[in-house]
Amino acid sequence: VYTQAAPVLRSRGVVGTCFAATGFLGTESRYPHDTQCDAVEFAAVMSWQELDELRSQGWTVGSHTVDHARLSECDQSALDYQLGRSKADLENAFGPDPVAIAYPFGGPFDINEQAYRTLQELGYVACFSNFGGENFPGGNSQSVKRIDIGANHSPMMWKLYAHGYDLSTVRARFSRLRNSR
Repeated sequence: VYTQAAPVLRSRGVVGTCFAATGFLGTESRYPHDTQCDAVEFAAVMSWQELDELRSQGWTVGSHTVDHARLSECDQSALDYQLGRSKADLENAFGPDPVAIAYPFGGPFDINEQAYRTLQELGYVACFSNFGGENFPGGNSQSVKRIDIGANHSPMMWKLYAHGYDLSTVRARFSRLRNSR
């Protein structure tokens, strides 16, 4: 994000949001799934200073828990730690700005009602998933959907995903075109 995405976005006058697992910031640790992805060379973890620099450029910083825990597998004590400490870490570093979270893994089974309740009790302003779908004005800020454009895609897939294309739809269209010839 810091070395690759931020400069490109900056050159186009665009800012972003970075969701940080606060326990990894400033360490040599990597998310376990990053060690296996095609873009591992770009998967360095930012420092607190780099994250603050992005903030000074207009970026928003949110939580991604302390150490990338799957919230649906956490008991209440673990939820309090993962969500409470991460939010407190961000507030201690950057002040009392509203904090949103993108929960780790982002799938529909990676979070549960107990985690949603804890997020609300701790005062998170929004909760982002990562399994697609549309958002509409007035929708539930505790269930914001995003489209996954992770690191394991070809450049064409990145472009299609970034423009909101569902590849199953694209494949179906090409299949219909081929069959109509």
